[in-house]
Amino acid sequence: MNYAILTTEELMEVVRGGDGQAFDELYNRFWEQCYIFAFRRLKNRDDAKDVVQNVFVTLWHKKDKLTVNVNAEAYLFTMVRNETLRCISRAIKDRRREEEMEQLLQPVLDELLDPYQKEILLKLLSEEVRLLPDRMQQVFRMNMEENLNTTEIAQRLSLSEQTVRNTLNAALKKLRVKMKEAVLLIVMLIEAGQMK
Repeated sequence: MNYAILTTEELMEVVRGGDGQAFDELYNRFWEQCYIFAFRRLKNRDDAKDVVQNVFVTLWHKKDKLTVNVNAEAYLFTMVRNETLRCISRAIKDRRREEEMEQLLQPVLDELLDPYQKEILLKLLSEEVRLLPDRMQQVFRMNMEENLNTTEIAQRLSLSEQTVRNTLNAALKKLRVKMKEAVLLIVMLIEAGQMK
């Protein structure tokens, strides 16, 4: 079959039947337009590529649910728009998590702890960072100690920004749990009069 002569709607119908070559034709026909659409909104090449990849992977996995009696191009670009919005939403949440980590210790350090107790807590944090997996530790240190943002870290380590965000989120989640435990322990010891 000559897939190149099929309309987009006809191509979608063939993809719906599980034809991998038809899917390749659909991808080759639209990936660049989808990429440009995503890039104009995200201003980031790696994120735009991730959006296009996610859209086409989703399209293939849900091919049996494709509705072919609608405008196929509009359907595809609606998927790209929605995935782009999800990407923007994740980036906003990631930034909020980074800010949370910066603020996590401040109230405790300022209000509850004397210099000795602050030093203990910071040593615990340093030790927990040291125990993170190598790549996670590297990304975390670059972000927190060198004040590099996700774009700068991604460029230095030749990673996608999404990978950097995911790695930072995982590190922050681990450290948040450990530091909450440490803070609780210190507060309990202060209340018990064992740490002065």
